[in-house]
Amino acid sequence: MSNPKVTVLMTIYKDKSYLKEAVDSILNQTFQNFEFLIVNEFGYDDGSVDILKSYNDSRIRIIQNNVKKGFAASLNIGLAQARGEYIARMDGDDVSAPDRLEKQVKYLDLHKNTGIVSCWYKFFGDLDKIYKGTSNDKRLKSNLIFFCDIAHGGSMFRKSLFDKYNLRYDESCPIEDHDLWSRASLCFDIHIIPQVLFYYRWDGNNISNNKYDLIQRSTVELVQRNLKVLNIEIPDNLKNVFNQSGSYFTTLDDADILILTEQLKQLFNEIEKNNSELKIFDKHCLYKTLCRKWRQLYNGNYKNKKLLYSSKYCDNMIKFIFNRFFYLTLKKK
Repeated sequence: MSNPKVTVLMTIYKDKSYLKEAVDSILNQTFQNFEFLIVNEFGYDDGSVDILKSYNDSRIRIIQNNVKKGFAASLNIGLAQARGEYIARMDGDDVSAPDRLEKQVKYLDLHKNTGIVSCWYKFFGDLDKIYKGTSNDKRLKSNLIFFCDIAHGGSMFRKSLFDKYNLRYDESCPIEDHDLWSRASLCFDIHIIPQVLFYYRWDGNNISNNKYDLIQRSTVELVQRNLKVLNIEIPDNLKNVFNQSGSYFTTLDDADILILTEQLKQLFNEIEKNNSELKIFDKHCLYKTLCRKWRQLYNGNYKNKKLLYSSKYCDNMIKFIFNRFFYLTLKKK
């Protein structure tokens, strides 16, 4: 197949147990104009390649790494070899809905300014949950400052825009997907189709579980970089507040939390002020993103819920006004 509409890009490493289910979910798509490019990592032969060869399907193209490259580097190899107009990501232990490619191709065909389209996804295995990212593209852009709401294995890219802006995975970053989305969002639109088109296996052995501590540190670094587009520097004593879990306050005493709360209010105000001048993010969407981060920090993570409603970023103006009035009344007494 010389000119497929889509390249489905998968990397495999120790995926034998679930590989057939993942591959079948792609080969049985309602949309059939694709090549299936699979990069096999070096250094572990579990029979995965034999499974792939057993299909005898000309759409399957296997690239074998000669040395161990790593996940992000293997994806970059695939991006360089992809022949499709669009590139659909897929992982060796997950499952795509039968109409996933069809619906994502249709969206990209109709929206030329969109460079990435993803979807809602459902966890299965040891976790039963649907993750619904926002379908508001402007809100998604501002959310990426702090949050990664996009299903990596359920995404499809427009190759011409990736080439135009020289977008590739950062091979030194353990949160390569969030890093890529953040950079890409400054170049073009990203959209999440509000339908479950991807099923994400959760069995306790996910990469994100095994690299938890490293991911926390890398998230802080990524947030710092994302805020630099607004000329914002995070004070050193606030940096750990922005780890992925949002649970930093549980490690502090009450006095330190009160101090950090006031500093966070100032920082969030500065973020909004700088954005009003630079106009990088939609004003209302950025406010909603800051509210989401504020609630993550205070809602359920700290015993004194009054702090949750001590700022406009609680996203509940009635409780904020009441809390403020009650505080000022006590102060006068």
